[in-house]
Amino acid sequence: MLERSKQKKRIKILFIGEIHSSHAQSWIDLLDEQEFDIRCVSIGEPISKEFPHPVYNVQRLGLNLANALCNVYLIGGAFRRLVEFNLSIIIRRFKPDIIHTFGMEPGGRMYLDARSRYKLQNIGKWVLQLRGGSDLFFKRAIPTMASYLSDMASQADAIVTDNTLNFDYFSKMGAQLENTPRLIISGTGGMDIPAFHKKWQGQPSERSSILWPKAYESPWSKGLPVLEALIIAWPNIKPCTINMLMAVNEIPLWVNLLPEDMKASIKVRQKVPRKEVLDMMGSSRVVLLPSLVDGVPNSMWEAMGCGAVPIVSPLATITPLVSEPENVYFARNLYPDEIAEKIIVAMSDDQTVNTMAQSNLKLISEKSNRHENKKMLKVFYDDALLKEDTA
Repeated sequence: MLERSKQKKRIKILFIGEIHSSHAQSWIDLLDEQEFDIRCVSIGEPISKEFPHPVYNVQRLGLNLANALCNVYLIGGAFRRLVEFNLSIIIRRFKPDIIHTFGMEPGGRMYLDARSRYKLQNIGKWVLQLRGGSDLFFKRAIPTMASYLSDMASQADAIVTDNTLNFDYFSKMGAQLENTPRLIISGTGGMDIPAFHKKWQGQPSERSSILWPKAYESPWSKGLPVLEALIIAWPNIKPCTINMLMAVNEIPLWVNLLPEDMKASIKVRQKVPRKEVLDMMGSSRVVLLPSLVDGVPNSMWEAMGCGAVPIVSPLATITPLVSEPENVYFARNLYPDEIAEKIIVAMSDDQTVNTMAQSNLKLISEKSNRHENKKMLKVFYDDALLKEDTA
């Protein structure tokens, strides 16, 4: 074991990325503060004052530039160089045992550029955590980006992701990862099953609401086919409540044009705290998650934990883990008729949705159990990264 372990010293770990993300915070919460000295470098939105760990501000000349600089970090230029310089100062002063970056973009990129420019390779072991499928899916086909991301992966001391397909992508991009420790785990660290079960508001068959947590257009998922599916299904599922979250772009505009009875049943919201989203899942019968690109959706596990029926797309990262109708209903994102058909079935087949909910509690206990993942992560950090070199 490490000499630091004999001296009862905590392992120093620095997280870099969008720390405001509920998924990042859920991951950080896996770690025991008696074993880890946890600090963070935040990119993007401000962090809540209730966040329990020190968050470094990227400062210069006494001015707090953290959010301003980090928000424009990816633009490049002098701002970017200044952020990298200040990150190098933070790392040299803290001397972390582990540097854990969230996402190849932006956390991995910020750290890699600072690491290369300021010769930080000998300070700490680097854990590169990917964001599902979005980090690689499109960029792997762009030669300059594929080369950069392949180099990033090859330099990391360990890689964390929620699916195995990413390693196939890396292999085709030329990354040499045969000896790189890897951990396949949910991006949030997994489900606290008893806590999620407490959110159940009646049996799924007793519920009458639908939750669509990503009601927007993006390269990774398309919202208009899902909205069209709801329009098709509406005569067969009304009356019910449809909750649309993160509803931006054109989705709210189209909702305004719906028939009055349907429009009156839709609640459109934008940013909603994760705790409130999970409470809504506990009262939802169906959670709509069709997508074009994904790893293993955290929201799929969360819907299962809350007893709701996930409608997901049959992506290569998802189909090895779940089956229909034992765990989910499948529908391709660009096919509103398929989505509508599964919505109607999920809203009408009481026996199947109740049986599915019980099957899913067993599935997440086996595949995404937070209690077991917490122990696995500690072993991963210790054995894969921190054990002494006996060679």
